[in-house]
Amino acid sequence: MRPTPSGARLDLRLYFHTEGGKEGRWLSVAVTDADDNQIGPLLPIDKQDGIGPYFGVLAAKAYEVAEAKRTKPPRR
Repeated sequence: MRPTPSGARLDLRLYFHTEGGKEGRWLSVAVTDADDNQIGPLLPIDKQDGIGPYFGVLAAKAYEVAEAKRTKPPRR
């Protein structure tokens, strides 16, 4: 994650595949670094109803990291 004044930035790239999955269509998510290099393998999501929960889990983990990386203190 790249630090920002209010938290941190994580770049995601979404790939929409039109064939090859169990039901034909599937989505994969790639995490990229500040130089646009892919970090780790593509994360497949083969069912549309899995998209929301995936981002919910990601956000739950990322907020704690973002708080630690922010470059300006939070307003109180």
